[in-house]
Amino acid sequence: MDLLSYLFPTFCLNCGIPGPYLCKACTSMLSDFSQLCIVCKRGSFSGFTHKQCQTQTNISQIITPYRYNRCTAKILSAFKYKGGYRLTNFIVELIIQRLSYFRLPKNSCITAVPLAKKRQNWRGYNQSELLAKAISIRLKIPLIKILKRIRHTNPQARQKSSQREKNVKAAFDLISFDRKLPQNIILFDDVITTGATMMEAAKPIHGKNIVGMCFASALNPRH
Repeated sequence: MDLLSYLFPTFCLNCGIPGPYLCKACTSMLSDFSQLCIVCKRGSFSGFTHKQCQTQTNISQIITPYRYNRCTAKILSAFKYKGGYRLTNFIVELIIQRLSYFRLPKNSCITAVPLAKKRQNWRGYNQSELLAKAISIRLKIPLIKILKRIRHTNPQARQKSSQREKNVKAAFDLISFDRKLPQNIILFDDVITTGATMMEAAKPIHGKNIVGMCFASALNPRH
């Protein structure tokens, strides 16, 4: 055991036993997410938005490596509320492991869904921005900052599904926009719950192919 591990021991984020951030048993709890269209929530190859749904969003695809379950919820809770910096590379490594399952567009850049200023000041960081930055380094693509929140919104986690779209309506705008940016923009958020925040954040971005990406998705498939 090295000195760093001795001074700062790690524990499984799900079950709490000493060892890596996810023990072998809990790693098996990471579930693949069934790929869905972000609009109609029905099955879709590699998460592409169905042709008939494209009039309702300018997101062409969502990349959702894992299902939001008890295990991924605990990982994200520790990341957001218990010192996220140390978990950034761990979570990004989990994301990278699943990207081979998707068709990633070439000539891409990545940006994060902005956090409300009050919430970011309280937390000290935007967790989605930390992950987006680490992903940009791993994929060797530019990290850009083009979005801002223009009004306060209540935390989406506290809203009923029926209220989430209204809660984030017209909450985002562009900081600046350079037409010379790569044609494909990956819009990253740590979790997609109903898709309302992701679709609303994408609205101000015009003339580009927008691909949504997250760590875990809680979208409920429709049949």
